[in-house]
Amino acid sequence: MGANAIKANKKGFIFTLDAVFSLIVASAAVSLLLYVHFTSPITPAAAPTIEALSVMHNMLSTQLAGILQSGVALPPLQAYKLPSSSEPFGYAGFLSNGSYITAPTGLIAKNGFTISFWIKPAAEGRYVAGCTSAAPGGDNASVIAYLGNDTTSVEIAYNSSGSIYVNGWFNNCPISSPGSVQVGKWTNVVLRANSTTDAIFINGIQSGVAVASSSGSLKGLLLGTALGTTGSEGSSNLGLYNFTGYLANIQLYNESLSMSKIYQISHGGINNVPIGNSNLAGWWPLDRNPNDYSGNGNDGISHSVNYPVTDYLPIGGYNASINESIAQTLGELYLNNDSMYAEFLLNDSVLGQPRAGIYINSNYSGSESVSSFNATAGSYGIVYNSSILNVGSPNVSISSWVYLEGLGTCGTTTPSCIVIDKEGSYALAVNESGSVCLQLQGTSLGTSWNCTKPVVQPRTWSQVGFTRNSSIANLSYDGGVLKNVYVTGNVLATTGNTMIGAEGYPGAISGTFNGSIANIEIYNSTLGPQEYNELYLAGVSGMALSNSNLVGWWPLDGNTNDYSGNGNAAIPYDISYVSIPFTPPSLQNAYAVSKSSVPISLNDKGVYNTYNVSVVIWR
Repeated sequence: MGANAIKANKKGFIFTLDAVFSLIVASAAVSLLLYVHFTSPITPAAAPTIEALSVMHNMLSTQLAGILQSGVALPPLQAYKLPSSSEPFGYAGFLSNGSYITAPTGLIAKNGFTISFWIKPAAEGRYVAGCTSAAPGGDNASVIAYLGNDTTSVEIAYNSSGSIYVNGWFNNCPISSPGSVQVGKWTNVVLRANSTTDAIFINGIQSGVAVASSSGSLKGLLLGTALGTTGSEGSSNLGLYNFTGYLANIQLYNESLSMSKIYQISHGGINNVPIGNSNLAGWWPLDRNPNDYSGNGNDGISHSVNYPVTDYLPIGGYNASINESIAQTLGELYLNNDSMYAEFLLNDSVLGQPRAGIYINSNYSGSESVSSFNATAGSYGIVYNSSILNVGSPNVSISSWVYLEGLGTCGTTTPSCIVIDKEGSYALAVNESGSVCLQLQGTSLGTSWNCTKPVVQPRTWSQVGFTRNSSIANLSYDGGVLKNVYVTGNVLATTGNTMIGAEGYPGAISGTFNGSIANIEIYNSTLGPQEYNELYLAGVSGMALSNSNLVGWWPLDGNTNDYSGNGNAAIPYDISYVSIPFTPPSLQNAYAVSKSSVPISLNDKGVYNTYNVSVVIWR
């Protein structure tokens, strides 16, 4: 049943409860909204009213530190446990000539590894003489990390031009652009090596590249100094040419990570957890100790290293004060495009149940920021080749929310408003009639499109997707099955790109979306009708299902990160973010709703304004 039909079957009654709520929070205005089906008995409003009052009181009186100290870990949910998630953010300081950390590692393939770290220099780096094939330079640089031993090594350094400089390959020395790392500012740096190229990434973007790394194995990690300091590998002047500054969140992988995963590491924030399913060799958050949290037992040893602690906790791209109320934290997360973290904190931490929401100035805040694709500009997000997204052998389910600005550009027989397209494998789209369309290459459907009757309306949020088992594909709309399609065989496994909001590949885009896409979820399983309807009721910013073989989850609510834990971020091309008011179907279908409101000063992208924040409880 559509939202308009649902609303037509309800009446709303409003009561003011200022006197009640003033006993709990001074000067707070409280309202009760009671929605009743004509065919259902009126449910007493007292229970949800009292619950909403109690929750608002707890949100205002509980600081973020109180929530986090309960052991809550922030998304990505399926990845590793973050040791600093329940405490203020900490890191390591290398501020004297004798400051360094040693840590063992297993054997690391020199032509197939990735190391990521966050760096904040306290002073300019040292001058680098140069790099030639005969005698590698870098001996005068400020050494950040040294991976290997005195015969085979890779040395990552910071020079006087503000560049990241890599020494250790005798035929090439990649270097990032000047000024890519600034004194006093946190920067994410990734070095990726494979059999053909060695590349430096600054804040997720490739900066310096060299060709043809040498083979061999590396073992052992030094942070803040190096073994070789005389221009050739093999010397042991430990402690010279130190890096001066701060390091955080060292992640070492025995695998050459994809560009998508590197982008996710950078845009997951300074205290993000490692990428799942990626051969993690070591993880040193450097949060008050040099311990390895990868599970491999490679704990480090500190030498004259201090461990500062900040009063702020980075949550996504937002720095939350641990001393602010949870109500303020939630409001500012929504306003600063981190609503997925806010939804997680609200539903799994504050209340522990999904029937709750936050309104800011009368708008439901789960959709404060959603991705916007421009068909004319050809905007899209791309997940680079990823075998984990080769689903459908034969079971697969995809759920997504779409908001089309118009249907005229979507094509008829060949739908071109693409929601998601695994190149040469599977695709979900909407055509200009408003039909939901599916393609499953490799199955009995072949390369043809199969579409439902017209259902999607322009400028309205709709849930579209499908579920599939060994014989039937169910095309779905707003939580219900629209069409059953007989289909056998497995979907093709390909090395093609996964495109969000377009089809084709970079440089040859053949169809693009005209509007907004949110909350794309891919499961390598067949979801039951109740599970699929649960995703619909949760709405645009609802949480993914647990224990259902989730392989990809892109909320697209201010970033293109993958929250499944597999780290397949969609790298954005000309994507913007817009605010589109949305009320989740679970709230529209609720028979009793209570709302408790209070004015709070919130930081909206650096500007403080007073907003009316409401916590809403529904039955």
